[in-house]
Amino acid sequence: MSAECIDANTVTMWFDGELAPEERVSVQDHIDACDACRSLFGELGRVAADTADMAGVLVRPPRAPITVGQRIDRYAVLEWLGEGGMGVVYGAYDPKLERRVAIKLLRAETERDEDATRLLREAQSLARVSHPNVIAVYDAGEHEGHIFIAMEHVRGGTMAEWLRRDKPPWRTILARYIDAARGLAAVHAAGIVHRDFKPNNVLFGDDGRVRVTDFGLARMATPEGELAPTMERSWLGTPAYVSPEQRDRHAVDARSDQYSFCVALHEALYGELPAMGKGESSGSKVPARIRHVLARGLSTDPETRFESMDALIAELSRDRRAQWLRIGSVLAAVAGVTFGAVAYSRAHHAAPAPCAGAERKLAGVWDDARKQTIRAAFLAGGRSYAGDAWNETERALDAYTARWVASHTETCEATRVHGDQSEALMDLRIACLDARAHEVKALTDLFTSGNAKSIERAVPAVAALSSVAGCSETDALRVRVPGPSDPAKRGELEGLSTQVDQAVALARADDVPAAEKAARPLVDLVRAAGDRSLESKVHYILGRAHSGKGEWAQAEAAYFEALFAAEAALDEPEKARALVGLVWVISHQYQRPAADAERPGKLAAAILERMPKELDLRASLENNLANVQEREGRFKEALAGYERALALREADTPDGYRVGLALMNAAIPLAELDQGEKALEYQRRGIEIYERRLGPHHPLLGIALSNVAISERTIRRYDDGVAHARRARDIALDLYGPEHRQVSRSGAILADLLGDLGRYPEALMEAQNALAVFERLYPNERETVQAMNTLSSIYHSMGRYAEAVDVALRAQALCERLGNPVHHTSDMLSILGGSYLGLKQPRKAVELLERSLKIRLESRPQDDQLAQTRMLLARALWDANTDRPRAIELAVKVRDVYASLAHYEKERDEAIAWLASHPAPASR
Repeated sequence: MSAECIDANTVTMWFDGELAPEERVSVQDHIDACDACRSLFGELGRVAADTADMAGVLVRPPRAPITVGQRIDRYAVLEWLGEGGMGVVYGAYDPKLERRVAIKLLRAETERDEDATRLLREAQSLARVSHPNVIAVYDAGEHEGHIFIAMEHVRGGTMAEWLRRDKPPWRTILARYIDAARGLAAVHAAGIVHRDFKPNNVLFGDDGRVRVTDFGLARMATPEGELAPTMERSWLGTPAYVSPEQRDRHAVDARSDQYSFCVALHEALYGELPAMGKGESSGSKVPARIRHVLARGLSTDPETRFESMDALIAELSRDRRAQWLRIGSVLAAVAGVTFGAVAYSRAHHAAPAPCAGAERKLAGVWDDARKQTIRAAFLAGGRSYAGDAWNETERALDAYTARWVASHTETCEATRVHGDQSEALMDLRIACLDARAHEVKALTDLFTSGNAKSIERAVPAVAALSSVAGCSETDALRVRVPGPSDPAKRGELEGLSTQVDQAVALARADDVPAAEKAARPLVDLVRAAGDRSLESKVHYILGRAHSGKGEWAQAEAAYFEALFAAEAALDEPEKARALVGLVWVISHQYQRPAADAERPGKLAAAILERMPKELDLRASLENNLANVQEREGRFKEALAGYERALALREADTPDGYRVGLALMNAAIPLAELDQGEKALEYQRRGIEIYERRLGPHHPLLGIALSNVAISERTIRRYDDGVAHARRARDIALDLYGPEHRQVSRSGAILADLLGDLGRYPEALMEAQNALAVFERLYPNERETVQAMNTLSSIYHSMGRYAEAVDVALRAQALCERLGNPVHHTSDMLSILGGSYLGLKQPRKAVELLERSLKIRLESRPQDDQLAQTRMLLARALWDANTDRPRAIELAVKVRDVYASLAHYEKERDEAIAWLASHPAPASR
């Protein structure tokens, strides 16, 4: 090669697509004239093309068509910064956090599943590491179907550009590369291996700080320290810097990064790659000791390299420390022992980080002493589920407060360390986080009481804490009307705010009477103090209290008051919360059309569009809207809504209690849509989460088991259903005694299943006991109608038709008072019609069964329910001799439906037998 031959960095940038157009022309001209470089490019090009082909990138396309002024998600694009093999990088502005960011957008022309996965892995890898020498990642998402990452914007250039531009002395180069090594060490400590370290993947900021970046090839290490197996056909990485084991497509670990680092440092110090064989003139002043250190790091055998980056850093830094010690000795001799001691102390006791210590703000809120107190309170009552409830409460609060500490630290550092955020915005976010800590304090205060209700509902109460991520919704924080500036008023409000937090904690623990009692006197006090946001919270608590008592109209009024107060305060989260509550309570007023509940839902959705991190509120809204659709029999829409709620819950707290609840909810429309097996799968997943999070004796597990039993009845697994329903009933009975809703609810389900098995005496006893409790304690609720239908159906199956009619008529009267909820009304009419048929009153039966059939057709019920009503109507029409041709037509449909369904052979054969014994009338 001639003296003007192309250096290794330029070769790498060529194959990464990082050269400017004029530089590419210059390189091409040189290759045309230089045999050695042409040969080198040919060999490296073959390898790079093979690698690129396996990564799905055959040709380097032009830059993505994003122009200044366009937006990527919420980020306004300001400039194009550069591009590489996987993506294009733009400078942008984040209006929420008021700071510059860099946006990496995956190339639209080359995006494939593995590319998107790799880019998201880059974001996930970086998000795990917080270190001054590692690039900070803020956000990741999609833009027009393509993945983007928002990260720290570093003013400056790459290490390669700095080396070419400044040609710094070797000591400066070594110092900067040691900084980069510290970044790699931090990455390795997080269990990540970079796999593509090179000078172009190290940023050198104008602030003098070095940052390792571009983790698109990073992989998580296994517990043994090795990477999980990579793609068999590709080692990826950049050929000039990649380790021998990575090039040979073997599993790699942190020592592979050590090799790549030593290649890059060798090139920076000596002006050449270690294997190229040029002289050392440019690095003649570098001590031989450094070359020996690099030689060990460049060993082809990973076992003979340094055991870690920290060990390599220590060796590279050794003479620098010795130099400083010699200087310290001279200074000590000149200035005396006192000065030397001070210098030593300062050297070994660095000033604390400006944003350290956020966890200290949780003293007395959630610390070891408080944990011990609450644990004792949980276990003192001797409840069967208390130990499991404590374990999950501790785990969930540990996770919540860890997120709180991380968010508090990041909020402070954004202003005090990185300068990316204004002081005013930091104050707003810190105030929001302080409010979250006060919520935790109120809840843990409640737990220390050992109150049975708070212990039973501890896990859902922790799950209902306001999200920490909501304190990053800076648009919502900025628009909120500030509280009064008068110090006396502010002091008064602090005391009131504590009382409101206590009432909120009671509501979260589902202690309805106590929550209402605590909130009621606060309405006038908070209004007089002038904080409308706090007033909104008080009205919201009252709305929850009325809702818990089934006082739907009063709950609606309270939620509207909460909405009005939140609007006056411009408190966006509280507005959304009140609207979500309105959806729920309006949907429970059966005389109201669904549109009345869906309108506030649409407004809540519009508000929450501006707060994408409020996952909990968004999930609650999707759940409540799905509940509206479910009650109207719109099961496909309900299923879609419940599925969206499930996805949000899984994104917020994977494997948490609320994920289990979302699975149970989604199973309900699945069962109604004749997808019983899938419904059962969802419910069993939910049960597994409940048992992990709540233990085997928790009342909430009993509710979940009842729902599983319902699904098992749908797919005719009656014995399994009986076992689950009985277990649910026994859990509730042990905890509450016989006079309780959950005991009766699971008892009614058990009765249905026992009736299906023909075990009528047992079924009748369970049904009578359940209905007696419902009529005594809950005389005007849908569940009482269901219990009536269960008992009436059992009487019908036993041939006791008069008793079946008597109970069904009581159910009919209650249905009318409740606004005729479609499912219970259609069930009631079908049972009543069948009983009149048994009493030899077919004309009365026809009228009732026609009404039941009409409701079922309009509400899209399960095929088996529709077939059952049609068969009864066919018999009634035949016996009444009013329309026998239609009777035959209905029976044929029933036969065909049962023939298409699994587990319905008995019903199919009965329909066939009926048709055989009732021949179609001769046509005239």
